[in-house]
Amino acid sequence: MTAVHTTYVDQLFQQGKEAIEAGAFEKAKDSYEEVIKLRHRCMEAWNNLGVALCELHQFRRSLEAYGKINEDVRTTIAFLPDS
Repeated sequence: MTAVHTTYVDQLFQQGKEAIEAGAFEKAKDSYEEVIKLRHRCMEAWNNLGVALCELHQFRRSLEAYGKINEDVRTTIAFLPDS
């Protein structure tokens, strides 16, 4: 990922964060969906998307976003060595 690409994604993420803080949940949803397109494994973006969707009363989609976090955690655990 290039520095320009990273900066753009970081800006989108910040826009989403500011939108949630301002109560602009539709804008937040759009920002986090764009972040996820570019960084599919950004768990914080999936979490914040879930928050925005919940505030928009899109509960099924919100739970699906939270489910992506759970899937990623299970995948990561599967590759950890036993301790």
